[in-house]
Amino acid sequence: MNFDMKEDMLKQADRLIEMALTEDLADNGDVTSESIFAQEQAAFQLVSKDRGVFCGKDIILKVFAAVDPAVELVLTVEDGERLEPGQKIADVSGPVVSILKAERTAINFAGFLSGIATAASVLADAAGKVTILDTRKTLPGFRLLSKYAVVCGGASNHRIGLFDMVMIKDNHIDAAGSITAAVGKVREQWGDRFKIEV
Repeated sequence: MNFDMKEDMLKQADRLIEMALTEDLADNGDVTSESIFAQEQAAFQLVSKDRGVFCGKDIILKVFAAVDPAVELVLTVEDGERLEPGQKIADVSGPVVSILKAERTAINFAGFLSGIATAASVLADAAGKVTILDTRKTLPGFRLLSKYAVVCGGASNHRIGLFDMVMIKDNHIDAAGSITAAVGKVREQWGDRFKIEV
């Protein structure tokens, strides 16, 4: 992923985090935690349950900050780092209620992204010198985050959407009448502005 795109990915993450927290907390908040705890403070560790490739550091930080900036979070791994079972990922301390409000959303993001990074790493490792490219067949709204995870896993991004590269497929060829006709129309419209794949 060319990472002037990372800024766009983090903006997309902000919107998704807001949506995820609204979905989880709605108008009533965490009714369980808020009825059990008041001002209690605590410290916890986030630990990996399995082997894999970690992804989601910035997202985890953003989730906890969105819930309560008083929560202190120190991540001990970086995106793209390989994890072992039982390995510490982060130290978390602060108000118990705030930690409990944020932790599942943070773990959901990190688990989803780490799963993509891990799968990408398996394929990239198996491919050796061959470059593994991703697709745009992503969960709607999560495209840039997913593509970031692919890079963390050691694979590469292909096109981001329909807007950044020409990819002529069988549907285009059939409708245009031939590969030559389809490529000709693209060149007529865009010249050399976009890379063309057939």
